[in-house]
Amino acid sequence: MTSSPSISAPGRRTVLAAAAWSVPVVSLSVAAPAHALSGDTTTAKLSPARAQPGETSTLSVTVLDGAGTPVSGRGVALSSSDDGITASPDSGVTDVQGVFTSTISIGTEVATGDYAISASTSEGSTAAVLSVAGALMLSVSSTRLRSDGQVAVSVRLIDDQARPIPGETITLQASGALVLDDDTLQTDANGSARTILRGDPSHDPGQASVQASDENGHSDAVTVLVVDPIEMTIDPDAIDRGATARATVTAYDAHANPQAGRSISVSVTEEVDGDTQPSTQVVPQPSSVTTGSDGRAIVDLVAAADAASTTYTVTAAAGGDSASGTLEVLAPVIPVAIDVTPSLVKWGATAQVRVTLTNSDRTPAAHTAVTITWEGNDLTVSPSSGQSDANGVFSATAQVSSSPSSSGSRRITATSGAFSGAADLEIDAVRQQITGFTRPLRVLVTDTTAWVLDGTRLVVVDTSTNSVTGRISLPATCTALAASAPTSPASLYLATDDGRVFVFDVASRTVTKTIARPGGAHEVAQISVHATARRAYVALPRDGVVMVIDTDTNSYLTSVAATWPVGVAGGRGAASGLYYIVDGDGVLHWMQTSDNAQTRTLRLRVGADVVAPMAVSSDGERGYVLASDGQTTTLAVVNLKQPRLLARVPLGGSPSGIVVSPDGSRVLLSTMSPDGLTSVSTSTYQVVKSYNAGEATSSLAVQGGSTAYVTNFSATQPGVTVVDVR
Repeated sequence: MTSSPSISAPGRRTVLAAAAWSVPVVSLSVAAPAHALSGDTTTAKLSPARAQPGETSTLSVTVLDGAGTPVSGRGVALSSSDDGITASPDSGVTDVQGVFTSTISIGTEVATGDYAISASTSEGSTAAVLSVAGALMLSVSSTRLRSDGQVAVSVRLIDDQARPIPGETITLQASGALVLDDDTLQTDANGSARTILRGDPSHDPGQASVQASDENGHSDAVTVLVVDPIEMTIDPDAIDRGATARATVTAYDAHANPQAGRSISVSVTEEVDGDTQPSTQVVPQPSSVTTGSDGRAIVDLVAAADAASTTYTVTAAAGGDSASGTLEVLAPVIPVAIDVTPSLVKWGATAQVRVTLTNSDRTPAAHTAVTITWEGNDLTVSPSSGQSDANGVFSATAQVSSSPSSSGSRRITATSGAFSGAADLEIDAVRQQITGFTRPLRVLVTDTTAWVLDGTRLVVVDTSTNSVTGRISLPATCTALAASAPTSPASLYLATDDGRVFVFDVASRTVTKTIARPGGAHEVAQISVHATARRAYVALPRDGVVMVIDTDTNSYLTSVAATWPVGVAGGRGAASGLYYIVDGDGVLHWMQTSDNAQTRTLRLRVGADVVAPMAVSSDGERGYVLASDGQTTTLAVVNLKQPRLLARVPLGGSPSGIVVSPDGSRVLLSTMSPDGLTSVSTSTYQVVKSYNAGEATSSLAVQGGSTAYVTNFSATQPGVTVVDVR
């Protein structure tokens, strides 16, 4: 330095080697203490620690003795790692505060970089680092920022003679959890421009940066640490039941420095049936803490021994500030896990069996022996034994028989050593869907034949093969049908939507006669043939009558008045001299077959609007009515011997079909919108099983008590679904 000959200009390497410690670049504004044998501590600090050529900085050298008392009169000599950086004065003694101060000037020729300023005393030496910026310098008032806070940002642009450059456009860009009030600035007469930098709470905290650049390629950048007012880490973030994790909570003051003495409350919540509620499975211990001198507090998160295996939310709060994290409680290790896909398999189809073996430390149990066993003779699994692969997985294929003994579940068990696991394969009750229909509406089964009304056609299905064997054209669209006898019927009765009834001769497979009510009629709700009385009863709701047909002569006999007849059924067993009318006002009528006189009535306490099909048990003692008022569908169970309502079973959908099983143990019901096939116990009046019988289930018929034929009155998937109902 020309004005101070005692300040030498050694090279950067020489100065750093002579210093008491090497100067890291990251300690730009941190004083570097020197410890002498006497116990003195010497520190040197620059303010600012970053400047441009042509600017100055103040160096403060402080000397304290071993007790921390300022040492006055201590001689100090300064040196620089670059001769373009000078000190004035370059030597002197400490004052009563133990401080020696000097002005550090940066020459216009000094290149961008970090330079060491050394301070030496008789007891040792120390150094501070001065960072020299380029033509464009970006400064922030603090390199620490809370996500809800702000700091000042300034830029300064100079030429190669360290003169300010006014009127230049500076472009700013922020990354991470930072946002700028302005991203384009104009330098003033001093070559400077200013704006505000804010934290962005919507981004994760952490290291972020601000960059500045001009049109001439000059640029500068500053790194800023962004913190939330409260931050929390959970370690580990996944634990076993009964284990403990640790939550570390850190609070920061308005200047983003760790805040001591802050009261923090910690809580844990979990999701139960879609609702968030305080957890009793994971408990914070303690739930209230106070931060220490480092701004931190620690809370244990203790999982109960029977804690649910799910993800819990941990929240730390203080005033209006909070932080959240998640803790997963892991499911117990399952040594042998088995999965069957799909779990519901149709007849003759296959499913994939996947066995996963896991060690106690949750690592895959590779190359380990596995054996598979299963229930029944309805399926086979191949291979039935082997070894797991490198991922602990063993795979096999389950083949379902083309004609299983019954539908329902079959258990498959995988065993490895002392451990085993099991899964169920469900053999689908749906055997198949018979296609080739337009809009099948009603089905009736006699012997080995299923008769299906499909618009203006009567489709014949051989139930031994479930194949269509005939399609017979009809004079009009038919919406209801019945047979003259349950087995070997001579005739079928097909009702149209205008109330006519076609007599269909089974032998010749032709319509031989048309029966019409005098004066005409409307659509039919249900048609029932009473073989003993040799009558057919046709319910006509809109006409308010039940039309009676003589099945010996196939001729119209009479019409029996009713309010809104939506169901009709013939008596059986000891009650074969009766038939029953279900009226739309929810009343069941007992009628004599001999003279159509009413003998009894019973209020069913159910609504009935469009259709309420009725079925009678084989002994004639129980009646079953499937009724709906348009909102609620109910199966009403009636004691027909002693007029009494025994039960009302709530169901979904709108009524479409009802059949009593041959053994009398169940009532099978079909409903539409939503579609379904339901089995109800006649002893408990409880739903025992539901079946997926396809779209728009409009009617059903049962063969032998084991197989149901369900029509699917669907525009997209019309057909007849064959369902195993054993």
